[in-house]
Amino acid sequence: QQMLLGVGASKKTYIEDVFKVHLYEGNATANRDIVNGIDLAGDGGMVWTKNWDNSSYGHNIFDTERGATKMLTVSNTNAEATETNTLTTFNSNGFRINSDNNINKDDSYVSYSFKKTPGFFDCVKYTGNDATSRDISHSLGCRPGMIILRNLDGGTWFTYHHELELNGANWSKILSWNSSATRQNMENIGSDATHTATTFRVGNNNSSNSSGVEYIAYLFAGSFNTGVT
Repeated sequence: QQMLLGVGASKKTYIEDVFKVHLYEGNATANRDIVNGIDLAGDGGMVWTKNWDNSSYGHNIFDTERGATKMLTVSNTNAEATETNTLTTFNSNGFRINSDNNINKDDSYVSYSFKKTPGFFDCVKYTGNDATSRDISHSLGCRPGMIILRNLDGGTWFTYHHELELNGANWSKILSWNSSATRQNMENIGSDATHTATTFRVGNNNSSNSSGVEYIAYLFAGSFNTGVT
């Protein structure tokens, strides 16, 4: 009926348009395209990979904000590394890899691709300015339900989740990756009261907003709000 009336139907977004778990067998060849149907070149996003045959190779994260070949490893506190033999290109239907052991030797691999999409996922790179309380712009379109934050020079991965209790009025307790520590009271990521549909709050210590230091933040929807659904 809409076609007969000359009215185009609105385009629906499905989970396979914005997120994909893709398994592949490594073959140690260069310039190999992993096709998963996610437009990372046009819209941007993040790719998380893991060699699941060899425990010597950890969980590695790449994203379009930092650029291809820029690798962060989840299981340690190392600084961002430039690895030209890993993920080399973000494509309109996936990503291209070379033959590095972390991503394409003769083993089995899993990859998780998240496309930057309002109401689902966003990633933001910023440079710290040492402000005590700073609001960083994002394009999630709704209040974040979870924020994963990392100093690119090295350090702990810090995670905010809206279900964690408060650490004062404007800050949330946080969880630390690479650590067996319990919930922490550091004032480095804001709270449900300070994050909005357009900004998220960070503090001024080295883990979140030290002057001149670069950071990456991965934002996921899921908070209780009336923003994008």
